[in-house]
Amino acid sequence: MSADAIVEAKDSIPETTPTMSIEADTIDVEKAPGSEDLRQTYKSRLSRWISRISKAIQGSPEEEWNKTSAVKIEDNPEGWPRLAAVVDSDPSFMIFRRFGYLRARLLVWHQDRLREIEKSLEDLDWKDFNNEPTRRALCCREGDDRRHPAKRKQLFNKLNRELKLYDDLLKRSAEIRQFDAPSQRDREAVAAFIWNDGQLSQRDRSYIQHVDDLMAICSDKESSWIHGLLLALSLRISAGRSFLRYCFRSSTQRRKLSGGTLRLELFDKGRFDAFVAFIYTMILICLIMGPVMILYRIRHVDGYRQILVALAFATMFAGLCSSATSAKRHEVFAATAA
Repeated sequence: MSADAIVEAKDSIPETTPTMSIEADTIDVEKAPGSEDLRQTYKSRLSRWISRISKAIQGSPEEEWNKTSAVKIEDNPEGWPRLAAVVDSDPSFMIFRRFGYLRARLLVWHQDRLREIEKSLEDLDWKDFNNEPTRRALCCREGDDRRHPAKRKQLFNKLNRELKLYDDLLKRSAEIRQFDAPSQRDREAVAAFIWNDGQLSQRDRSYIQHVDDLMAICSDKESSWIHGLLLALSLRISAGRSFLRYCFRSSTQRRKLSGGTLRLELFDKGRFDAFVAFIYTMILICLIMGPVMILYRIRHVDGYRQILVALAFATMFAGLCSSATSAKRHEVFAATAA
């Protein structure tokens, strides 16, 4: 092919390449930053920020529902209303009289009423049995009920009413007897508040002095002398130390006592039990690992001394389990043997 032919071929090629590049550039420009999609994204983000700011200013419904309130103890009127607020502030303060003497009087009274009905029924049976015309009434219930007057039927109706009252009183008395007596520490705490407050009359405040007739409806079955000892130490140590009170009190208890002048100490049971459990754990670790370390230290000493050391620590462990916990005998035996 000649050079002129090559030139003619080049001249005949249509100039479409520049046009295609321009169109591609136009497409790239439309997809570049500043397009409609990007503007929509910015608008949605801005609307979310505005909604968050408005919720923070006005308060969302969820935050309103999460707010709690607690009435201060001193905001209650003096006298019985304030005492009721104190008793309700802690489960250990739920101490009331059981009125055991009055319940016993009712029981023996109803019991004697039943004895009287029992004697009347027995006399009526023997009277009908010894009389030939009425002896048949003991063998036929319908015939006996048709008698005028139907004395036996009346006695049974009376007996039914009295037994219902007697059984109900027995059940209620048995339920009341299931409640434990309050600990001396809890009773003294309530009595101290009553006397320090000084608003109740002498007659009204005397109920807390009936130590043989008091019951605690929320007694702690797991409480022991170690709980009382640690509580007394905590109260003495926390006197004048707001940080320790903050650690042992819940937020509700702090609000109930905030700004008050009442000489009342409230500790959260869950937090205090966790503290007692930690002390228990440390003591048990010492009782378990202590003899191991001592026996290793005196491994070259006479064997009788080693036996005495092991016996002493085993005795202390068993004593702690039996006196400081509510474990039963077989549980203490199993723990000591292990």
